[in-house]
Amino acid sequence: MKRFLLILLFLGFLNHVFAQNSSESKTGLQNLKPLVIVDGVKKSIEDLEMYQADSIATITVYKDSIALKLYGNEGENGVLDIKTKAFVRSFLVSLFKKSSSAYDSLYTKNSGDHQFAYISNGVPVTENYLGNLSEVDEDSLDKIEIISKEDLASTYSIADKEFGILLFWTEPQKSK
Repeated sequence: MKRFLLILLFLGFLNHVFAQNSSESKTGLQNLKPLVIVDGVKKSIEDLEMYQADSIATITVYKDSIALKLYGNEGENGVLDIKTKAFVRSFLVSLFKKSSSAYDSLYTKNSGDHQFAYISNGVPVTENYLGNLSEVDEDSLDKIEIISKEDLASTYSIADKEFGILLFWTEPQKSK
């Protein structure tokens, strides 16, 4: 049922976002074929039925000149770029381990990051941290620092985690 609702939501959203004029709006998605990218792989709109709504970290919609710039002619009808939580998590853990031997060691010693609180540019990341950090990459990540439970509690008022992972990165400019 969740999959069906997700597809209906996508279809309605796509119709609203990508329809350029009233005649296109009336025909709906019959002629609309946006490029769908899930975790970096091209998919069909029908493939979206495979994904549960709660497995999605981010959905980015590109249209017009931005879609063409990023994806060439394949993006002429717009682009849905979807990243799943599993994909983002795997990417981030790999990036953080590669970028910081201290993080790598703590992650390995603790069998994961369940005892970590992530702090993004000075702000605790508490809800949907995978979605919030999905734009971090090799080029934008400046530095990772590890702080103790005591420092985490005194500086950020987080007492239920053993370590603070301070992420310093350059956030992309949001287009208007």
